[in-house]
Amino acid sequence: MRTRYVNLRISTGENATEAVELLVEDGRFEEIRPAGEDTAAGDEEWINLEGALVLPGAIDGHVHFDDPGFTHR
Repeated sequence: MRTRYVNLRISTGENATEAVELLVEDGRFEEIRPAGEDTAAGDEEWINLEGALVLPGAIDGHVHFDDPGFTHR
C-alpha cells in the first residue's frame, strides 16, 4: 500500500522549514516531494498532517533514565 502524507513541513537547516509531501510504501519512506506537485495515484491513501513539523528518523534526546538511582520518581 502506498500512502502520501500531505500538508506538512520538514526542517531544511537553521530555523527554516519547507512544505513537502512524504511518500511511504509498505512502511518505508520512498520519496520526499515538493508540496502540491502531484495528484493521488490509483489506490494511494492521502493523510493530511495539517501543517505539522515532521522529523523523520528523529529520536527524542531528552530522556530521563530513573533506574538505577531515582526510582522514587
